[in-house]
Amino acid sequence: MKLIRNLIILAVILVAFLPFILGFEIENRYRGLIAELETQGYRLDSHEYARGFYDAKAKSTFTLPVNMPDGENLDLSLTISSDIKHGPYTLNDGWFGQLAHFKTAFFYEDQALLGDETGEQVQTEIHFNGDGYTRIDIPALAQAKQLDDELMLDFKGLSGDANFNTNKGHIAMQLSGEGLSVYSPGKGRLDINSYSLNSDSTRGINDLMLGSGDFLIDRINFKDTETDIAIELNNFKVEADTSARDEVLDLKATYSFDRLMVAEQEYGSALLQVSFDSISAAAVAKIQESIKEMQQNQVPAEQQGMAMMGTFMGVLPALLERNPGIAIDNLQVTTPQGDVKFSFSLKAQDMKVTDVSIPQSMLQKLVGDAKLEVPESIVRDALKQMAIQQQLAAIQNIDDPENAIDFVKSDEMADLQVISQIDMVLTQGFVEKKGESLVSVASLKAGLLSINGKTIPLPPLQ
Repeated sequence: MKLIRNLIILAVILVAFLPFILGFEIENRYRGLIAELETQGYRLDSHEYARGFYDAKAKSTFTLPVNMPDGENLDLSLTISSDIKHGPYTLNDGWFGQLAHFKTAFFYEDQALLGDETGEQVQTEIHFNGDGYTRIDIPALAQAKQLDDELMLDFKGLSGDANFNTNKGHIAMQLSGEGLSVYSPGKGRLDINSYSLNSDSTRGINDLMLGSGDFLIDRINFKDTETDIAIELNNFKVEADTSARDEVLDLKATYSFDRLMVAEQEYGSALLQVSFDSISAAAVAKIQESIKEMQQNQVPAEQQGMAMMGTFMGVLPALLERNPGIAIDNLQVTTPQGDVKFSFSLKAQDMKVTDVSIPQSMLQKLVGDAKLEVPESIVRDALKQMAIQQQLAAIQNIDDPENAIDFVKSDEMADLQVISQIDMVLTQGFVEKKGESLVSVASLKAGLLSINGKTIPLPPLQ
């Protein structure tokens, strides 16, 4: 009986101290979540964690890069503050059976950046097996918030959720927002209407996040007041997928929109599909690590280019070993005259680092192809504009420009020049007609370039 009583007393003591004991594990997992933000490129400037018996408070400050409408770069300091409850119970809340509860708020210069200061708009729970769930419900700002002397933010609300597992490195996220505006009075303004984000990724080879996701924005409006440049983009969508096989990565991305307005000129829909295949996972991990180190060490912008070049040259042997390739699988733009279509692929085949330093040798190790299809009317318009510009340039070199050219015939002269140029390339066979379009197909192999089946000698590369 005494042994049983002692065991019961010991069990009670362990249960009573369980929240305090678990507090150490909770702190480790919280620091892991912060590390995830660092891997995304945000620089951690400070981190504080005050661990108590039943709860804890954490505060982390990051630097976020923001591109100003005038092209300048601005670093914003963002503070993430979390109130944490240790599981599986507390004196105030009783038993809730989980490892921890988080309530998180975001601050900029000691003021709540989004929502109010209670932090209840972002709530996270973590289970003992590493599973977790985050619910985001951030209301719109009552009025635009001033980020600095020139930059304003008008946020219109964000909601969504995320399911994750900290042990497996898995996260699935769904977010949607009503939009936001970033502007500098008198300089420029960026308006983003309703948007959504869906992603599902898992940490895989070389600790890289692999998976798929899509991001959709209903409408984007940008205006630079100083240059009077205005752009409107409708139904802009990005889809991405990253997978691994045999120590290499395959990446695919699709960009599309339904309508584009630039300087009152309207363009139709567009689609761009890009892919990278057989990219060394170890090389990508090294590049990511170098970027993270530069941000943490605050490497000046003028030195980042050289630092990245050094990193790239260091991983180049690993990249070439896998015969990497890049391709524009499909580029299609709808215009009033018809569709412009383009595809392109280029792959390194058994290339060595020594080949890179010898252009002619490097060319021998490249395999590629391309296809371009353009409405003939677009080509004629472009060539005609070039012909007219040449005529205007000729006028400027003549003392009596009024008599140098008969402007009544200048348009006819340009048309004749265009007809001659197109007929010449058609006769040579470098361009073929396909209905109302002009088509050209090219391939590169063993240092030889052919266009529409005709081999073209390439000049020696220096």
